[in-house]
Amino acid sequence: MNMPPVHMCVFLSHEHKQLKAKIVQLKDHIDFLEKTIAEKNLDHARSCSISCQTDITIQRRPYPSEPQRPSTSLHEEARLHRLINAQNE
Repeated sequence: MNMPPVHMCVFLSHEHKQLKAKIVQLKDHIDFLEKTIAEKNLDHARSCSISCQTDITIQRRPYPSEPQRPSTSLHEEARLHRLINAQNE
């Protein structure tokens, strides 16, 4: 490009202003995205805590062909369920 120095300065000055405006727009967009991500993370944390509080254990009824478990394993299973529930709280 064979431009005289004066035209080059005007061109670069105009481009500089456009780039500064673009940078301001990008910074605003970054702020918006950071706020959106923070809000979604709060919603995600709430949904996780709610789902942990609503866990339901369903006891199976043994079929006649299944051997009965000894009562010690039932106590152990109950203890494990209590530990899991305590961790979820």
